[in-house]
Amino acid sequence: MPSRRNSLEQPLRARSNVKQRVLTLITKGDTAGIKALHHSGEFSDPDFVVHSYEDDDGNVCHMSALAFASCVKQLDVMRVLIQLGSKVNEPRKLHHAPSVTAAFHCFTKGLSLLEEKGCELSLEDSTGLAPVHAAADQGHLSILRLLQRAGVPMDAKGKHSRCTPQEFAAKAGHTDCADFLLLSLGGSSSVGAESEQGPHGTQQYDQAP
Repeated sequence: MPSRRNSLEQPLRARSNVKQRVLTLITKGDTAGIKALHHSGEFSDPDFVVHSYEDDDGNVCHMSALAFASCVKQLDVMRVLIQLGSKVNEPRKLHHAPSVTAAFHCFTKGLSLLEEKGCELSLEDSTGLAPVHAAADQGHLSILRLLQRAGVPMDAKGKHSRCTPQEFAAKAGHTDCADFLLLSLGGSSSVGAESEQGPHGTQQYDQAP
């Protein structure tokens, strides 16, 4: 007869195995494999966490399958996950929003898909960053243009950093993005003063295994 400890560990091992299989399928872009795993019941929750890590402040942060797919730029996988029921907006604490990971990695097609499926591109995730902050910090002008066309505010301050997108861009040395953001707000085409409190936190979106 199995011990009580073994009986408790077995579901954890099974969940870990499923997580690794889902990660592999997403990375390979294997949409058929993801559908098969879902229909088998092993991957029944499309918002299942597939990747976790500890950030600089000691918080354990998580990525759903959809957030991870946007991180590794697997558009067809994102479509399948949304069809299976993945939420395009991420309300859970310490869970990265797919829109922010897409913006961080300059995945324009992925961000456009999320917008098409009803994602609110102006929303911050629980780390206090919105797609516009991630794009500005990483210097992704094409993402900033997409967000502007979508009606996203270009001057929103991050909840924790208290920095505007223009301050993120200026601090990181992305003068083209800083100029674009100033012009979008009616300013002149020169980089404004950097915030005394530098942007913090965007490095965490580059934590794919």
